[in-house]
Amino acid sequence: MAKKNGNFISGVLGPLIFRVLNGVQHVGQRTSAGTIKHTDETKRSSGTFALGSSLSAKIRVTVKELLLGLSDSDAKNRLNGSLAHILANCRIPKSTNYQFDRDSFSGLQGYEFNARSPVSRLISAPLPVTLADGTVKLKLPRLEITGQLKFPYKAFQCKISVSVSLFRLRDGLYQDQAQTQTVAFNYHMQHTDPHEFKFAVPKACLCIVSLFLVYESAGRRGMKLINNRNFNPGIICAALMTEGKYEGGDGITWREMKKIP
Repeated sequence: MAKKNGNFISGVLGPLIFRVLNGVQHVGQRTSAGTIKHTDETKRSSGTFALGSSLSAKIRVTVKELLLGLSDSDAKNRLNGSLAHILANCRIPKSTNYQFDRDSFSGLQGYEFNARSPVSRLISAPLPVTLADGTVKLKLPRLEITGQLKFPYKAFQCKISVSVSLFRLRDGLYQDQAQTQTVAFNYHMQHTDPHEFKFAVPKACLCIVSLFLVYESAGRRGMKLINNRNFNPGIICAALMTEGKYEGGDGITWREMKKIP
């Protein structure tokens, strides 16, 4: 049976086996090609993994601009594994249908988009997320500069972006660009001001709340990006399902994705 340990999955899930080698997530077939006995259950498990991989790809699409094209080479496998584990727990036994509640996707909380530069090492304070009355809120507390909000060498400015990615799983639809709000602080400030990020969200949606840190140095020619493939902090702070039936009228342009029945 597969188990989740931080950002990684280890063990067997249907016809797939998850391993972590040298801090890298690997996913493979449980047995060599041609020897798997495709029972109904292994087929359902394979379908679950395929749905998880598809949703994983759409999540990455929604935050593509926030990732700056600086993807962690292992991020895809880690997210695929986390979603396969979550969906396996939500699948109705002996069925290809899924049952979700508000916290079904809470296992995504704490997922680091770049394992080499975890946000948890750069912001040493809670980042509480709430969902109530059709509104998602993330509260950024007052942070002491260099104490609770770290600045890497030569960094002058830190931009903190919070995004919400929306998915109508039952309808097979998603918003392909996350809604995003950004605040900026510089190294010479003693502390940040408290700030509340607030987003209106529809009913019957999976809402994934992420936070990204972009650092820049100051030079004669202006600001220069410090983030790179080894240092590009981003984290999923919460993943919440809204209740009810989708009502429309929100002005959102929806794109197609695989339905999760």
